[in-house]
Amino acid sequence: MNMLCYDGAIPSPRWAVTVRHLRLSRAVSHTSHIFIWDVFWMLPSQMAELLKEIRLINKKWLDTQDLSQAEREDLGTVAPEVALAGKVVCLFFSAAWCTPCLHFVPALKEMYEELTRRGEELEIVFISFDKTEDDMMDYYQHQHGDWLALKFGDPLRNTLVEKYSISVIPKLVVIQPSGDVITPKGRKDVQDKGLVCMRAWQAGMIVKGERHEAEPTEEQQDSLNALKNVPAGVS
Repeated sequence: MNMLCYDGAIPSPRWAVTVRHLRLSRAVSHTSHIFIWDVFWMLPSQMAELLKEIRLINKKWLDTQDLSQAEREDLGTVAPEVALAGKVVCLFFSAAWCTPCLHFVPALKEMYEELTRRGEELEIVFISFDKTEDDMMDYYQHQHGDWLALKFGDPLRNTLVEKYSISVIPKLVVIQPSGDVITPKGRKDVQDKGLVCMRAWQAGMIVKGERHEAEPTEEQQDSLNALKNVPAGVS
């Protein structure tokens, strides 16, 4: 599969999806009202089933090459339904031959390490477009964070590419474990917002068809309390 390597603003893909949820929410600052539109996209429910059919590798896979295949599978792989349960999941489409990918990985790694150190529920899955398995493993071992990866040559890669309309790399698609998209613009979020983007991703999670809200911070609670005191009809 041919894949373009692109550095810069990625054009909006053509999504074969339906609108899952559209909501207008309002928060109050000290001097003005802020209106935020939240749009969520739903992929076919079969995505959850596809993810259950595979096993993802972790960094231990790199240290088990002298073991039997069964032992490698036991020590170096994990089932997605276990590893991704309840987490914000980032599908990272990338390759070692892609210069913009190499430039982006350090920022992604730094963010991932800090958020996981804080105990945030985040996981990244590397999906390789490298030309050989050796290229992928070298790239994964020496430049990536301690996150998961899809095995080289797994046919699920092409399915994910089609489902998420991937035409250029690097691409970071932020999803729920079910496959529902939180945002297709994860790379831009990381570059523009850094650690703060995790809050937006968490706010976009939908659990059992309902929006999952994180506990508000003290500042957010003050804003909510202020909102309650706004007279009806005031905007």
